[in-house]
Amino acid sequence: CTDVRASMSASSSGDLASFEADAVRFYLESCKIPSIASGHLFAAPDAANVIVESSWKQRNVCVGEMSHYDRLHFVKIDEKGVASVNEAPFPQKQTKNIELKRSSPSSKYRAVVVSSDDKKKQFLEIWSKEHLFCSFDVTSSKEHGKIVCDEPFCCMEWSKREDKILFVAEKYVPKSASFFEPKTAEDNAGEAGKQYLYRESWGEQLPVYHPLPVLFDMETKTTKCIDGIPERLSVGQAAWDSNYEGIFFIGWEHFPRRLGLRFCDNRKSAVYYLKFSDSSLELLSYPNRSVAHMRLNTSSNTLVFFDQPEGGPHKSCQRLIAMDLETKTKTIIIDTVEKTIGADDFPGLFVYSVAARLWLRGGDSQELVFATQWRSNREVVSVNVKTKQLRKMSPPELAGSWVVLDVQDNLVLCTYSSFSSPFQLFLLRFKGDDVVPIELTQPPLLFEDKFTWQCISFLPTSEPFKDISFEGLLLEPVSQPDKLPLIALCHGGPHGICPTDYSATLASFCLLGFSVLVVNYRGSVGFGKASIDSLVGNVGTVEVGDVHQAVCQVVANGKVDPSRVFVTGGSHGGFLTAHLVGQYPSYYRAACLQNPVI
Repeated sequence: CTDVRASMSASSSGDLASFEADAVRFYLESCKIPSIASGHLFAAPDAANVIVESSWKQRNVCVGEMSHYDRLHFVKIDEKGVASVNEAPFPQKQTKNIELKRSSPSSKYRAVVVSSDDKKKQFLEIWSKEHLFCSFDVTSSKEHGKIVCDEPFCCMEWSKREDKILFVAEKYVPKSASFFEPKTAEDNAGEAGKQYLYRESWGEQLPVYHPLPVLFDMETKTTKCIDGIPERLSVGQAAWDSNYEGIFFIGWEHFPRRLGLRFCDNRKSAVYYLKFSDSSLELLSYPNRSVAHMRLNTSSNTLVFFDQPEGGPHKSCQRLIAMDLETKTKTIIIDTVEKTIGADDFPGLFVYSVAARLWLRGGDSQELVFATQWRSNREVVSVNVKTKQLRKMSPPELAGSWVVLDVQDNLVLCTYSSFSSPFQLFLLRFKGDDVVPIELTQPPLLFEDKFTWQCISFLPTSEPFKDISFEGLLLEPVSQPDKLPLIALCHGGPHGICPTDYSATLASFCLLGFSVLVVNYRGSVGFGKASIDSLVGNVGTVEVGDVHQAVCQVVANGKVDPSRVFVTGGSHGGFLTAHLVGQYPSYYRAACLQNPVI
């Protein structure tokens, strides 16, 4: 073990203790770099000004947990379009118990879901600009369980008059007492002996069981479950209709399967409309599909959502659907893309998060903005649902990965990062067909002078599907006179991706003198539907061959020491790692399998 660890050092004759000390130091330095969790745009009284609130998180190694804090930026855009940015002097530390927050349409109120330190109690707090307006003990309610704050279910929608809040909460389950304990009135509501009865959740990292829609009344300070939801459905992403006569929502079917929703987007679900007056339920989306990211444009009475086939690959190429709510006509705005030819060609939609607000110009237009996986990068795109035109809007000079946090009028709040440029906050100002980036923050550290990265496109050298390309992301330390050791990284999924976001782990490897090759093999998301489908029935062959081919080609370039090639990966990446060292035992010096699926 010591020999292997020593051989991993950039200098094979280096001192192991010194190498380990450097590893700890570089990782601690990398952990000082925060990431951005969320952001919101507030219109200032002066139309030329906007207030940007962003929530950040940073690994606190000393305490052993994440530290959370908020930052405020004040942006003024003059008549010539020139922006000036000012920031509040210091970040404001958050309580670590905030689970969800949402401002009312006028920004008069803010709803905040908080939990106690032991997570046993949950409260809905309503804040005005001056003080705490009211607080509701969620866990004391006999109407429902805790408010669900986990994606993809969570929502917190204010009514236009700001007198009601729509959210989803767990179905109320009466407490069950033991057969051998004295019974209280609450215990008598449940059946005895069922306190340990298994309840099926929605799977790994998603301890949600049966969410249902709930209304909170600002006047009475009470909650009420909305009737009419079939027992077979879990409800999420609920939204008011324009007349507040009902709600739209996504309903996930409990059968035939529901485990693994966090990583498996192919679970059967649909968009529904529930009318309050008679509790009637109407199916709006296509049957036998899996839907995501439903959003409503009340100005144009248009509903949009993404969908993909039910079953099959865990993640697949999506469609963007728009529905005219007056005529109930559905239109496919962006269809799936089977295969791309060039690296710049649109590979289809692979969208895994969208902002609560995504319509440009206050919802009066027909244009929405979101980020989609575009091969190995994540790009900002706009789509006009009337013309069906899609445009890539992220600045071409900033290659990397983008996330859209919020949209207001012609401003889009985004995060940007790359392997060598940690997380930054940007405003993208849409001006006709042009986009002007406004930099709000700068990273505390930059690594362009420490290591470089490039994207390499590969064509497979063996059947099947030789015409479907894949990519490798190569990170290389600068100013290294000797041939470097190489770490090959396999992502999980298998229908996942290792995007070009900043990674503290990969940065630390490069600072230690390693080259790193991340392989987005065939079957990775962001490369079209044919790439996804090429892996079905060929697991253990196609992606194993892709990773080994990419490693061999990088080694053949002469910058890598062929006697010090290592491979690692987690989940399905651990499965690939096992295959690689099993099929090529003399090629890889060492391997690290993280929670491998073997």
